[in-house]
Amino acid sequence: MSQEDFQKQLENLEQTKNEKEFKQVYNLSQKNITIAVIISLLFPAGGYGYTRRWQPFLILIGVAMLLGIVMVSLDNSKDQKKRLFNAAALMGTIIAPIDNGLAISRAKKKIEDLKSQP
Repeated sequence: MSQEDFQKQLENLEQTKNEKEFKQVYNLSQKNITIAVIISLLFPAGGYGYTRRWQPFLILIGVAMLLGIVMVSLDNSKDQKKRLFNAAALMGTIIAPIDNGLAISRAKKKIEDLKSQP
């Protein structure tokens, strides 16, 4: 493989990556913020499903699990487990609507900025 062929393949890969990222941003920008927030308030995982944002959802779950492990290791009583469950549920109910709403808002802004460029 020549250097030119290799360079072309790298350029094609970069263009494909950019097209995929643009498609994700565009699809997210088409979502309704109100619907995303309502779904996230009722069922936090559902809001992430609606926006198709799996990485932030997994990060939220990971943080909740880490928090749970730390809290249970400090006090393993039944009462502590109930408080932990309530804290995790509250955390998801507060964070998910804000996160999904802001993500849609940022995507809409990004698409608007791209449209306004010459």
